[in-house]
Amino acid sequence: MRISILTYGTRGDIQPFVALAIGSRDAGHHIRFAAPETFADFVSQHGLEFVGLPGDPAQLSEGLVQAGMNPIQTWRTMFDYGMQTGARLLQVAHQACEGSEAILSSFLLFTGAHA
Repeated sequence: MRISILTYGTRGDIQPFVALAIGSRDAGHHIRFAAPETFADFVSQHGLEFVGLPGDPAQLSEGLVQAGMNPIQTWRTMFDYGMQTGARLLQVAHQACEGSEAILSSFLLFTGAHA
């Protein structure tokens, strides 16, 4: 089976999906793994096909930490990040899923998005 795995975030978000991908690959499935470009080496060193997603989740995390408990600043940080990366992120994610028979995603961005 051809499976695309899409995940976004810090290494703590990515690493469990790498383990899932390795197990799935070892069970005979073809895995395409999409994650932020900053994780290219980490994913590729496990022999997985990698698709780099745009954006830097560390930048988003830093902005959210700086926003603290201010909900307006939190919203603004997320909005700005989404405006900066959102369209390209969806485009690359869609390409990463082409030809797949199953898609696993760790974040809600793709819940209703399809082309």
